[in-house]
Amino acid sequence: MFGEEPRLQLLAVSDAAPQPRQAQLVALDKAMFEAQVAAGDDKIAWLVLGHHTLAELEPRARERVLRFVDKRPELLAYLSAHTHYADERSHKLPSGRRFRELVTGSTTDYGGPGAPQSGRIVELRSDPATGKAGIASYRLELD
Repeated sequence: MFGEEPRLQLLAVSDAAPQPRQAQLVALDKAMFEAQVAAGDDKIAWLVLGHHTLAELEPRARERVLRFVDKRPELLAYLSAHTHYADERSHKLPSGRRFRELVTGSTTDYGGPGAPQSGRIVELRSDPATGKAGIASYRLELD
């Protein structure tokens, strides 16, 4: 499995227009494969980054992304930001596995006059007994 300290890698889905293409997922799969080969016996845990939330993706694109994630249990969560409010969502994948989506308010603005700055800490964790990797997420609001 992942051992005591799994390595974390980030994958970015380019979704400025909410419809990631199959070619992007093929490129991500290739990048994941090459990183794992380079890591040797060390397992890698992945966090997927995308601008739009999964709900905002066009239906066919969302289905492609969820199928992609479902086949790769080393993908721990999807981090998005487009909505300008923080949220945590759980998605049931076709296999029945649950997949977390972490929505951060925004990665570029401060919420406007009178609104607090916000952010999110995402922590990679590993169970030493099982080697299973997971994440913990905390929302921050600054006055």
